[in-house]
Amino acid sequence: GVATMSRVEADVHTIVQLESLLLNVGGCEEIALMVVEEFLLQVDAQVADIKTALDAADCAQIRAAAHRHAGSLAAIYAGTAHALAKGIELAAKEQDLARARSLFAQLSVAENELAACLERWCATRRAH
Repeated sequence: GVATMSRVEADVHTIVQLESLLLNVGGCEEIALMVVEEFLLQVDAQVADIKTALDAADCAQIRAAAHRHAGSLAAIYAGTAHALAKGIELAAKEQDLARARSLFAQLSVAENELAACLERWCATRRAH
């Protein structure tokens, strides 16, 4: 049960549903690890694309970049960050740059937490 989970594991579950990812890949940790590592390789570029589009105030680009990133976040069940990326996509669709920028600031914080959790999770899995 929850009592036996380490603090690290407990952190991860609120920010990213790794048990859902594991279920999705048939419980194979090796595949889950590959999916997470692939995400970690892409995340910085994807977030940078959103920022570049925001700086250019290009709603079509913001929408496309946020949509791409939301897809990656959905693939690893990163609930909080995914909701923020979808929010940015919607704000850009409605041409609400102020809201998109405000959500992006929240997304940046969420991404840092998410990356830290995923890095820890990968490290513990690689150690096995």
